[in-house]
Amino acid sequence: MTPAPGLDLKQWVTNWRNAGTKLEQLRREDLRNLDTVAAVTALSEAFELAVANEPARLSSGLVEQQRLFATMRR
Repeated sequence: MTPAPGLDLKQWVTNWRNAGTKLEQLRREDLRNLDTVAAVTALSEAFELAVANEPARLSSGLVEQQRLFATMRR
């Protein structure tokens, strides 16, 4: 975002710094007030749908990851 014409750049930076501080306070407050049971309940149907439509994996990917790490060490 660019500052509005005529707005001092230092004031623009100060405004965004203050907004960032306030947004972080709001984020922390939202996390403190989060109802975990309600959130899990709200997402459970989407999770079940994803599990039902995703084919089962034959591997977790750990073997491939370790193979990649081994090649990076060489």
